[in-house]
Amino acid sequence: MTAANDYDSFARSYAAHNESKAFNAGYERPAVLAMVGDVAGKHVLDAGCGAGAHAAELVARGARVVGVDASAGMLEVAAERLGPEVPLHRADLADPLPWVRFWHRPLRAMIDALAEAGLRLSTLDEPAPQPYVEQSDPRAWRLLTTAPRFLFVVAEV
Repeated sequence: MTAANDYDSFARSYAAHNESKAFNAGYERPAVLAMVGDVAGKHVLDAGCGAGAHAAELVARGARVVGVDASAGMLEVAAERLGPEVPLHRADLADPLPWVRFWHRPLRAMIDALAEAGLRLSTLDEPAPQPYVEQSDPRAWRLLTTAPRFLFVVAEV
């Protein structure tokens, strides 16, 4: 079983802050949700689901979601938010999950592997923050427009 996690002690306050924080609400969350596109009827693994903000939107869009997080406290908040229809599992993503493999390689190697698997790269995106972030959090805006934090890849058959 996964040991106690630092997030356990402040899960509720973190979850509340995450709802409006520029890095989450104005950058990462809208970019991820735009990138995943139409998820109706699809199975989605929300790895590092936290308090369930992404999962809630994915469920609202018709996905069948399973959430995984290392923090029991965050999973408790997610369970309250998502209800019993979304299975939640406690696991540390630093440890191997039997159904997920992390592969840290240069971008070129990842693209080559997709092609070798018969997939084509349909989207490679380094998202920009939402426009309101420039006024609401100028520091975050500067960081997110000069040193972006995420690179999203979508591959299709």
